[in-house]
Amino acid sequence: MLRSNVLKTLSWETRNLGVSAFALSDEFFVEPDFDLLTQCLSELQASHRSIFVQARLPTNSRISRIIESANFYFIETTLSPYSNLRKNVALSTFSANPGLFLPARYSLNDMHLTADVQQYPILLAAIKGIAVEAFSDDRFHRDHNCDPTTASRRYLFWVEDLLNDTAVRFHVLSHKERPVSFMASREGNLLLAGFAAKFAGSGMGEYFWLSVMQSLMSQQIDRVETLISANNTRVLNLYAKIGFKFRFPQSTFHYWSKASVNP
Repeated sequence: MLRSNVLKTLSWETRNLGVSAFALSDEFFVEPDFDLLTQCLSELQASHRSIFVQARLPTNSRISRIIESANFYFIETTLSPYSNLRKNVALSTFSANPGLFLPARYSLNDMHLTADVQQYPILLAAIKGIAVEAFSDDRFHRDHNCDPTTASRRYLFWVEDLLNDTAVRFHVLSHKERPVSFMASREGNLLLAGFAAKFAGSGMGEYFWLSVMQSLMSQQIDRVETLISANNTRVLNLYAKIGFKFRFPQSTFHYWSKASVNP
């Protein structure tokens, strides 16, 4: 029996990964109990062919030693970049002169940002296409117990879910009418962003992020935040350049039952 004070179900990861997926609950972090955790894992493994469990907790927490003893293993450290848009100097500079944030080889006249793209089938297809090729180094790609095909498919599923969520807004940046990047957000939470493979490293990142931030601010959103892996140094540097600050370092751990290795 699943004990809600130890584990909670992750229905989206169950679909994404093809195995029964769970996460350690907030209640467990308050009163961590090694014996209870191992008992719950044993019960789940007895009733499921294979399972996956994730845990995200403050870095250097004593709880990490407890869950590592239960065969969880470290995957990555995450940070939470955030910015007050009204006080963001880079955004103010961008609003006055956006061309300063675009490489000289690109013309402002060739750039176009589209918001609320759900009404444009061509852009919807482009978002899914970018999702297929843009993500190849996330925590599941680095997890030796998850095959690369499953890790990549997870992002396409995630995008499809976001496209069906009426609370999520998509912005798409196009260059000469060709979609090159997208960002999904829910109010001030930047959920997911990606560039088409051909434009990865193009130098458009600062321009794109600031364009989206400007659009969100016009919708009376004053603060934005997101979650990012500390391994993603290129995007971390991007956030630092456009005025974000960082907080809440956390460590992510994974657990797979033996039957689910290389699912």
